[in-house]
Amino acid sequence: MNIHLTLNNNLNYIFIKKNGQKFIIVFTNNNFFKYKISNKLNIYFNRGCKVISLRIPFFCNSTKKTEKFINIYNSSLLNYFIKKIIFSGKSYKIKKKRVFIFEFNKAHMEAVVWKNFFLKKLKKVKILLKNINQNELAIICHKIISIRELNPFTKRGLRMSRSILRKKIGKKSN
Repeated sequence: MNIHLTLNNNLNYIFIKKNGQKFIIVFTNNNFFKYKISNKLNIYFNRGCKVISLRIPFFCNSTKKTEKFINIYNSSLLNYFIKKIIFSGKSYKIKKKRVFIFEFNKAHMEAVVWKNFFLKKLKKVKILLKNINQNELAIICHKIISIRELNPFTKRGLRMSRSILRKKIGKKSN
């Protein structure tokens, strides 16, 4: 079985053998990932394609999942995933201090604390979220939107920037 780690032209690598353990360090100018490699694995490198091949001497069911996870993880060194959240409605306020504070015409304020995220207030009604991990970004966006979900009758609340809005028709009287 083989695991192939594809490297971008902007990614560099180092092989280190220290105290009988093997390490591969994939890095850019700002960030790095350090992988500990088992001594049972053989390491091959193709310089023309910039591919690191790890040959596993035994059969493993999860090699494709591992390969996909590592390649996505390595690509996250260079890529940011971006989401925008839009507010619509009356008397909504966003305050950015150490945490984002949302005032949605309630008796209490809602606050969101984040870690390893880039949050920016673009306009009065828009915020921008950036992260290198797409799954964590989706989770934090869902938490923020669940504070005040979109009302289908009035179209007020929180939503993602390019989501489709459909307004329901209210009750009709005679």
